[in-house]
Amino acid sequence: MDEFHDGHVAGGAPFNVARSLAALDAPVRFVSRIGTGDAAGRLVLDSAARVGLAVDGIQRDAGRATGRVSVHEAAGGHHFEIHADAAWDHLDPPAAMAAGWVYFGTLAQRHAVSRTALRATVKRSPGPRLLDLNLRPGTDTTELAAESLMLADWLKINEDELAWLQA
Repeated sequence: MDEFHDGHVAGGAPFNVARSLAALDAPVRFVSRIGTGDAAGRLVLDSAARVGLAVDGIQRDAGRATGRVSVHEAAGGHHFEIHADAAWDHLDPPAAMAAGWVYFGTLAQRHAVSRTALRATVKRSPGPRLLDLNLRPGTDTTELAAESLMLADWLKINEDELAWLQA
């Protein structure tokens, strides 16, 4: 969930990509993990249903809160404060996922549990694999990025991430 100074919205790159593909009537299975007893989790479920995303890929976690990103707006752009040890940091491998293609990111791999689950899913995927590099301060980027790049067929990056790759 993205927290702005004037409200909260379901968001994050994976949700935004899934929502956009669903709007194009593409078959989408959004895979994430939310807390069971918090308003943020209810917002994610309600938002997914409202835009036509199936919620069967959204796992529930009774022990952890739904992931939150505080978005701080500044003159030069946005600064993202990504709160640690959220439900999506503990993603379980989706059961029998048969995806035509997989969109995955490095940010969702910051915890070993989710990293293992996502990599297993990506390796099982018979179709193209699109990596969203998601370089953010405070994440272990070099090794994680290198390993993720080896699994990817396509790469989504911004200008800062391109400069980082070229350095």
